[in-house]
Amino acid sequence: MPPVPKPLYGINAFKHRLDLKWNKLKYNKWSNDLAYEKYARIVSADPSRALSHAQQSEITDYAGDVFGNTRFARWLMTYAAVRKEFRPGCIPDNYVGTYMLKNVVGPWKARLERVKQRRVFDTDLIPEILSCVNGRLSFPDNSEVPPDQLKAVIFERGDRAVLKLGASNQSRAVSILSKDGFHPDMLPTDRDFVIQHMLRQDPDLDRFCAGAATTLRITTAMTQTGADTREVRMRFARAGETYLKAATEACVSVDRKTGAYFAEGSDYDWAPITRHPDSGEPFSGNTLTGMNAMKQACEKLHEEVPGIAWLGWDICPMANGEFAIMEVNCGHASIRFAEAHHGPNYDDMGWETLHLRYPL
Repeated sequence: MPPVPKPLYGINAFKHRLDLKWNKLKYNKWSNDLAYEKYARIVSADPSRALSHAQQSEITDYAGDVFGNTRFARWLMTYAAVRKEFRPGCIPDNYVGTYMLKNVVGPWKARLERVKQRRVFDTDLIPEILSCVNGRLSFPDNSEVPPDQLKAVIFERGDRAVLKLGASNQSRAVSILSKDGFHPDMLPTDRDFVIQHMLRQDPDLDRFCAGAATTLRITTAMTQTGADTREVRMRFARAGETYLKAATEACVSVDRKTGAYFAEGSDYDWAPITRHPDSGEPFSGNTLTGMNAMKQACEKLHEEVPGIAWLGWDICPMANGEFAIMEVNCGHASIRFAEAHHGPNYDDMGWETLHLRYPL
């Protein structure tokens, strides 16, 4: 049994509070710098989206009044540049990191790490082949993988599979395993990881990008009456990539009621785009097929863990209406894109009062 940490008193408690405050200040500076970079990119691509001094003052006052500090204004300004207007009710991205991760997500972030998701959500929709935890290779039912059958198990459905290290996100620590030349010693058994089947996206999506599988992000929020879909977004990979990368992706929102693509999306740095940057395929006029089935599946699974307020589901739409859940994003789950493009999406959740209920 691990030792119980000793409580902090006196000068040690004071130093601990200073460290926490300093870390929050560093985080907010980093986040606001990121927001400013995206704002500058948006305005550079379309100068008409620049905010006037009056608009900036309005947003700054609003951030102080509603969220308790003007440091939350920068993301709201970036949202306003995307929408060409200020829409009250949206949640600033750094407010999520400052208040929501601790007070709305809490311990669920650790409980829903990549290597645990298939066991928390007992569903075949997650295409996990096996996982490695503390050096032990096991199937989703927790039975051990026979070492002499490892290669046959991994490549049972194809010549490639996807390895994802635990405790990483945004496409980091993802690699492709190939049957040709594979040897069990290549697996990083000193780390926790999962291996999933390689998925083939719906051929209809190849006209946007035929390389890596397109990812559909569905974000659900847990309300008093159950889980509810608040965002649907297409995340397209770029030409020549073998898997989606957050640092280069092109995104466009999807109307969560009709399945129609928005006419305008953003590139990885939030510059406005109306077509896929490489193929030139326009977003307007397209409709996501099978959206309701995917929404219902995510909402049903979310209700199995009602203690977490919102979840981001990364889905691969496949042929004939089939789909797979590649990953479930707890933690931050990145609601900023949806807030910028069609927010507010969470103004009924009461999250804007977290700084009053849980002051730093």
